[in-house]
Amino acid sequence: MNLGQVLCAVFVVWCVAVVIKAVTALRRGEPYVFSMWDGGAIRVGKKLGRTGTQVKIAVGILMGACLAALATRSVVPYGIAFPSLVVVVAVGILCDFLLAEDD
Repeated sequence: MNLGQVLCAVFVVWCVAVVIKAVTALRRGEPYVFSMWDGGAIRVGKKLGRTGTQVKIAVGILMGACLAALATRSVVPYGIAFPSLVVVVAVGILCDFLLAEDD
């Protein structure tokens, strides 16, 4: 395993944690509230409504799948997995900014 594969595996765990947080918020009927570990300094305290939380779950699952494909490299070629990851990350960031609500 090289460093790139290790980093991909670590980010897969991060994606799973984000999805668990989003599913928990959705099940409780609460908004998804960004914290430092999942939104950075700019997003802390911002909230996602029900639709934003559902998008967060879908993006988290897709991002985790792309990263897992990059980590294994034997299942999906790099030329497919990396561009897919870039698109999913861009869509996720865009949706987070468009669907976020202020306090």
